[in-house]
Amino acid sequence: MTAAALKRVLQAECDTHQRYLALLTEETSFITKFNAEKVEALTAKREELCEKMRELQMQRRELVKELTGSEKTRLSEAIAVHFSGRERHELNALCKRLRELTTSTRKKGLEYSGVVNFALNLVNGTVSLFLAATQNIVKSYNRGGVLKESTSPAGPTRRSGISKEA
Repeated sequence: MTAAALKRVLQAECDTHQRYLALLTEETSFITKFNAEKVEALTAKREELCEKMRELQMQRRELVKELTGSEKTRLSEAIAVHFSGRERHELNALCKRLRELTTSTRKKGLEYSGVVNFALNLVNGTVSLFLAATQNIVKSYNRGGVLKESTSPAGPTRRSGISKEA
């Protein structure tokens, strides 16, 4: 195995992570605007990039295994042992860049999950309000854990409390 093959895989992996981060940022902006069609299209692209990242990671692991004979050897250890001079310097730089991009991807992914969960809770809360408004008896629990039933008018009787329209 040559340093060129490992360098090619690491470079491709770094590029894929950068595209993934850009796509995640774009998708987050469309979630906050509630643009479902665009989010769906970006999610499909993001899934493709995830698959490509998995494939590149497997290729990298296979190259390291081929180089060291062990699956448990870390990339940085393999580089330190099997390469020297300029090759080691270039590969270590790519390894460091990949580590930083992976960390950024993880952080951005957690941030994205928070935005998605907030949006889903917002939508679910709104839907539950609409559903509760159509029911005559609303059951809820208070702080003490006691079931409380309250009534809310439904249907045409709801407008009967309005005296005049502005």
